[in-house]
Amino acid sequence: MARREERQLRQDIISGLSAQDFALSYHLRFGIASPRICALEGVVRWQHRRRGAISEVALMALAEKAGATRELQHWALSSGCAALAVLPDGTRLSLNLTPWQVRNQGLYDSIHAATEEHRVRPDQLELALSEMALESLDDEAQLALAGLFDDGVSLAVSQFGALTGSLTLLGRFPLDRVRLDATLVRRVLLEPDARAMVGAVVTVAHAMAARVVASGVETEAQRKCLAELGCDEAQGPFYGGGVQAGMLVNVVV
Repeated sequence: MARREERQLRQDIISGLSAQDFALSYHLRFGIASPRICALEGVVRWQHRRRGAISEVALMALAEKAGATRELQHWALSSGCAALAVLPDGTRLSLNLTPWQVRNQGLYDSIHAATEEHRVRPDQLELALSEMALESLDDEAQLALAGLFDDGVSLAVSQFGALTGSLTLLGRFPLDRVRLDATLVRRVLLEPDARAMVGAVVTVAHAMAARVVASGVETEAQRKCLAELGCDEAQGPFYGGGVQAGMLVNVVV
């Protein structure tokens, strides 16, 4: 990306935040054996005035190239905590992180500022990194994650099983949640190997006092199979689509 384009993109992101072109869409996470809402998974959406709708994955990559990750990170944490502040006490929010954010000292400042401003406890936040992102973290970043855990913030690995699904990775971090990738979830009714993989992840995660989340659940048959395999929580189209902040008070009770 040319320097001029990077500057323009950075300006687009910053002006877009001011113009409210960004939004957090909240996906509900449920106890897999009950209708109880366990957490909200916040996903950033950007309606760019020229490029149109930009997904969270694409946005994170663009923000990193443009040097605007810190501003976006601060906005997402502040917006998410503002939404939590009007919901029942104990409601939890999960947000996705990139390795760059973990290495950046600004993350801790943003968490402190957002929780203080909206009077949200750190233990109501869950920060998630993908399996690939965790694999890429150096020793300094791993220490930074441990510091967040000590402060009460929950840590999760997302998209687990999209790559190798290495069980040894789970023991290297103080994880509270293991979020199975939707591609693995879709295979549990079709492939014995996928069921065996989920069962192994559940065994290892539970041994570390971590809970297992099935992402992308589409059918009752999948939900039932995953519950029998020992998964604790679930999220996906079976439970409905994303909910905007203004509607959360109507669904989280």
